[in-house]
Amino acid sequence: MRPGIGIAYGQWLAASRRIAYGRRLRRGSRVSSCPYAADVSDQLSLFAGDPAGPSLHDLQGLLVGPGQAVRRRGTARLSVIVAARWRADALLAEFAARQLPGDQSEADGDGIVVRTEFSRELAGLADRWLRGAVKSPPAGCTLGAGSLRLWAIAAGANSVPASRKGEGPPDGSPDDGSPEAAANSGFLLRLGHTDRPAYPTIGKLLDQVGVPGTYVGVRAGGPAYRITGRRRLAVLRAYLGEPPPGADGWPDPGH
Repeated sequence: MRPGIGIAYGQWLAASRRIAYGRRLRRGSRVSSCPYAADVSDQLSLFAGDPAGPSLHDLQGLLVGPGQAVRRRGTARLSVIVAARWRADALLAEFAARQLPGDQSEADGDGIVVRTEFSRELAGLADRWLRGAVKSPPAGCTLGAGSLRLWAIAAGANSVPASRKGEGPPDGSPDDGSPEAAANSGFLLRLGHTDRPAYPTIGKLLDQVGVPGTYVGVRAGGPAYRITGRRRLAVLRAYLGEPPPGADGWPDPGH
């Protein structure tokens, strides 16, 4: 994406998200009808009312997913490999909305590497999340609307039941062998394959914002947390806002 296009799209993105969240604020009674969302409408209202809009803190959404952070002499860079061009373009637009330069390149093998530049502004985020080279959600970590949106752009996907893919149940996942699990679909928020020690904590972070998920393994499209149920998907969609241009998978409460 050319710099001028990224900045213009980032400005449009920030403005459209403020409008969308403002509309949800005015329809607050519809959001709060969800039994899991006692605090969610308040969080969305705070985000909608934030004059600063998107923040660098939102980039932790890449780290709860498969993103990585690297530190260098007081700076840090975040990167993630994505599977589609729309994801790369949308992430660069999100970076631009936060005044953060970034670039994309072909990954070794499949996928596209999207990364920020090394920046002092990201050093604190990387310091909180890294223990040596290992990611770990820091104490007091919470997920806001911006973090969830970045996670979904980088690694979210509609879930396809195992029975429709000709696969068995996911090995080692809590819903192994469940007929209900095979019959249901939903939305996947994928995790880093090497971040297994962090999975339980990440699951609790989703619980805290009213979108509890079920862990699923590789054979069900993971490792990921799968969000199911119309009410939970409606809350998740309220957090994420409208899908980026060209997105081929986004939470659908009517799914």
